[in-house]
Amino acid sequence: MRTLLRSCWPPLMAAGILVFALGDPFWAQDKKGTGKTAQALDKAVDKALHDVINYGADLFNINGDYAGCYRAYEAGLIAVKPFLAHRPDLQKSIDAGLAEAAQRNRVVERAFALRKVLAQVRVAVGGSDLTAGKDKKTTDKKDTDKKVTTKSLWDRLGGAAKVKKVVKDFVKLSADNPKVDVTRGGKYKLDDKTIKLLEKHLVEFVSSATGGPLKYKGPNMKEVHKGMDITNAEFNAAKSDLKKALEKNGAGAVEIKELLQIVEGTRKDIVEKTKKPADKDKKDTDKKKDTGKVGTVSGVVMLKGQPAGGAGYLTLVSGSDKRSFSTFIHPDGTYFFRSPIPAGEYVILIEKGPKEAGQEPPPIPERYRSPATSGLRHLVFEGNQRLDLDLAK
Repeated sequence: MRTLLRSCWPPLMAAGILVFALGDPFWAQDKKGTGKTAQALDKAVDKALHDVINYGADLFNINGDYAGCYRAYEAGLIAVKPFLAHRPDLQKSIDAGLAEAAQRNRVVERAFALRKVLAQVRVAVGGSDLTAGKDKKTTDKKDTDKKVTTKSLWDRLGGAAKVKKVVKDFVKLSADNPKVDVTRGGKYKLDDKTIKLLEKHLVEFVSSATGGPLKYKGPNMKEVHKGMDITNAEFNAAKSDLKKALEKNGAGAVEIKELLQIVEGTRKDIVEKTKKPADKDKKDTDKKKDTGKVGTVSGVVMLKGQPAGGAGYLTLVSGSDKRSFSTFIHPDGTYFFRSPIPAGEYVILIEKGPKEAGQEPPPIPERYRSPATSGLRHLVFEGNQRLDLDLAK
């Protein structure tokens, strides 16, 4: 019951604050949202999301309940969306943000992603932004010896001044490293103008990915690296240079790990796999990837015949390009993927979740957490499909 109440509280809280702030819930029926009505709606949304942010931050920082924080942020955005009918573009941004966050691998990353969406909505309705200092901030406590901090990764890296030094050192290291081959065998020139622009874009990228104030205005990662034939080895060499630059400028081990995890998320857009004409299986896989077909997957996870409620997260890892899609397993053992999954074969992983109300999650066997030992597979096909799992020790 306590778990049920906690899962219901965020959306009820957000909707309730809106109603009381407006004084008349029927105002929300004015879809044009003009004049004082629009101002009242915007003010109420700002207030509601302020409280949702602080509620989620306490779950994250004090209780270590990363999944609860993510769900609180998700529920808050869903609850306020109907009250933004006078701002259709903002409603679309909320939908896009929810879908993008749902595809993040780690629940921590999902919480951070929705924290940014919450801030964007508040700014759009005339409220506070990320730098206003009035909202609590979520910070990953993993590997920090349980020390709670409210600083964003951007702040912990030292802000703009320090990140610019890191980027400058990183660009120099990579440019001089033949294992990275920045110029692609001399095809691209690294003059002062190019280096300056590259450094600017890299600082913006780090800022936008770590809670900083600068927005990334550079080109799409996939498009700008298209045709460069960058290999995994070259990507790894660049990551190694970034680590050296971070260490040189005094970044902490936890901060280095977090930033490198963010960079790892760009691998799929930067590394290009060269097709081998003689490899028929690879050709067939590429054809399957290009079909554009998707499926919606849902079901229930059981453990020895009983619902594995609170087991954690169910992840599908593609056998062709290693992309992964994760979703939360609800207390009753059910799950569903909010976003459609591309058709193809996937390895199924079950990852352990956080404690719920002081209780340990179900004892999911360790083998289900690794692609090499899981043994569970599913072929996603076009359309709706149900995937029920019964795990055994």
